[in-house]
Amino acid sequence: MTFSRQGAVITCPNCHTQFSAQIDQILDVQQDPAAKIELLTGQATTVQCPNCGFVLTVATPLAYHDASKELLLIHIPMELNLSNQEQERIVGQMTRAITDSLSMEQRKGYLLNPRRTFTLQGMIEAVHEADGVTKQMLEARRQKVAFLQELLEADDEQRDAMIEEFDADIDEEFFQMMSVMIETALVNGQQQEAGYIATVRDELLGKTTYGQEVLASMQAQEATVQEVATVLQAMGQNATRESILDLAVEFSESDDHLRGEFRNGQWSFL
Repeated sequence: MTFSRQGAVITCPNCHTQFSAQIDQILDVQQDPAAKIELLTGQATTVQCPNCGFVLTVATPLAYHDASKELLLIHIPMELNLSNQEQERIVGQMTRAITDSLSMEQRKGYLLNPRRTFTLQGMIEAVHEADGVTKQMLEARRQKVAFLQELLEADDEQRDAMIEEFDADIDEEFFQMMSVMIETALVNGQQQEAGYIATVRDELLGKTTYGQEVLASMQAQEATVQEVATVLQAMGQNATRESILDLAVEFSESDDHLRGEFRNGQWSFL
């Protein structure tokens, strides 16, 4: 199922190059689980200029559907200056496109009354709300994002002072946000930006309480892996299925587990 603007012409505000872009206007997490992440990280409505690499947000009608939560959200940007009649037509088209993609058993009453959101941020907050994330939690997250931005803009001396003062706020979620920022920058072709954020993240690993705990877990896991390899090597050709299973049980009971994994040259925190 695809409902998108075909051949929309966009003018880059940075280099004034005109180019065609296509954005999926229906995000259905049942058909594409990645659609939720795209919305929450801002990737769903952004395009990149093929000439200069500038990333801009496109104002476009957007629908978000999660059948498991019986959630249907539709956002039509005010800046499009569409009449009420045109807005209702778009809402109807989107709703029908989603309904037609479902089996008869999945077509429930909530589809007849989609929830309209006035802003894209309102749509994002509605998705969080459906996941049980309260406004207070969202506000705390926004403050954390603002602090992260300040941290990235600070010089070395300022950053050291901020790390010392706000050490308790630099936790697992903080590192997860940095990883998302890195991945988003890479997707948008901003290699230098991604590299800088990764450098700051590695600095935080060594200078924060949580980061040092992660490093300690990583070192313990590495030692465990090496120990397993040594035992298996010692077994050699004498290893049996039973002995390997016994070994797996023994090490599965260890508390030395990584809090993250190294993938594609980056640490992904769990």
